[in-house]
Amino acid sequence: MGRAWISWGRVGALQAANQPGRFLEHKTNYQQLGESERVVSEPDDVDERARPRVASAAVMSEHAARYAFALGLVGNRHVLDLGCGAGYGTEMLSWTAASVRGFDLWIPDSTEQIAWPHGREFFYGHDLCASRLPEADAAIMFEVLEHLSDAAGALEHVFHSVQSLICSFPNPDYHGSTSNQYHVNDWPLPRLERELRSAARRSGRTDPTLTHLHQRPGEALIRPGRNAYAAYWLVVADTSAHPIIKTPERKPPLWRLRQRVRLRSRLGLR
Repeated sequence: MGRAWISWGRVGALQAANQPGRFLEHKTNYQQLGESERVVSEPDDVDERARPRVASAAVMSEHAARYAFALGLVGNRHVLDLGCGAGYGTEMLSWTAASVRGFDLWIPDSTEQIAWPHGREFFYGHDLCASRLPEADAAIMFEVLEHLSDAAGALEHVFHSVQSLICSFPNPDYHGSTSNQYHVNDWPLPRLERELRSAARRSGRTDPTLTHLHQRPGEALIRPGRNAYAAYWLVVADTSAHPIIKTPERKPPLWRLRQRVRLRSRLGLR
């Protein structure tokens, strides 16, 4: 199986509309926001489980963009979708993966179950903190770690089963436990990185390579790079000898190439 290349211009979805009332104020230059300005105004009765036709269009766009990004990485691989919820993401992953199995602590009732067209397995009532997982090539863990009482233990179970993890985590400045009663872990980005590396080592894996992406406030678009001020962080943690993601080399701008040509000409070099 070949490695997937990131197509920076087409990753994720187009920019979503700002969500009225979600942020105290939308700032274009959000990197300059002060601590108090980055606090999210969330309703007390927020529905934490994103589901088709239940969550707002902007929220579903944010969530679906992450799965759309993962589609290019899991082709012909056996995948675990951890914290799968109603299964819309599991369905999306099945479009390219060899197989997908969904796991969630939540047990939907008959009115919440959705019949998806492609074949897959769901394991509801599964506690990621306490139960081991089957072996697979890669795992997806979008918006899960902030909910777990033993997130470090859950990550160790994950790396026991897979070599590659694609995960996301909300910036607590925007989506912390003070504004969302379902969140119990307010990790800053360096803490998330430490937990990923530590869990991989405890499970007997090599130190993972971490590839960073992010989503800005009010956007579904997934952007490359490590950004501590983003609303959501995405990390691909890979312990495989053949990583599922490869960052394309960034070519120098044309003006720099011309500068090099002139310099070599002055020095008499070809």
